Amino acid sequence: QAAELAHLNAPGHAAPRQAAGDQDNSVEHFERQLTSAKDRSKFLAQMWHEADRLGVRLGKVDFHEDVDAAGGYVRLRMNVPASGSYPAIKNFTFVLMRAYPALGLETIEFKRERVAQGDVDGLLHFVLMMRP
Repeated sequence: QAAELAHLNAPGHAAPRQAAGDQDNSVEHFERQLTSAKDRSKFLAQMWHEADRLGVRLGKVDFHEDVDAAGGYVRLRMNVPASGSYPAIKNFTFVLMRAYPALGLETIEFKRERVAQGDVDGLLHFVLMMRP
């Protein structure tokens, strides 16, 4: 995986370009990945289930929903406080993003009281794109 990332980040490496006809397919693909706003509670239940399963403790989640009138999408922005081992929080993030392709991780912050401390406190800033 490290070799693959090094190759992608190498100078002169450019992302493949899409042909003009493929752009419509990419928009359709994106729209198929969107979660329905009706399934918001299902997503939240799975988020809590995965956290519990992976040994991640979640704090009070702060939600904000806004509508993109031009695009016709709903964005669910979430600030998710999480505590646990670094690998557990990383796995939690990846499991959710694999299950919900329209989920993006905008930022993640970690802090630890002491260097030798095993657990970390994290704040994950997610955005879930949904159909209204």
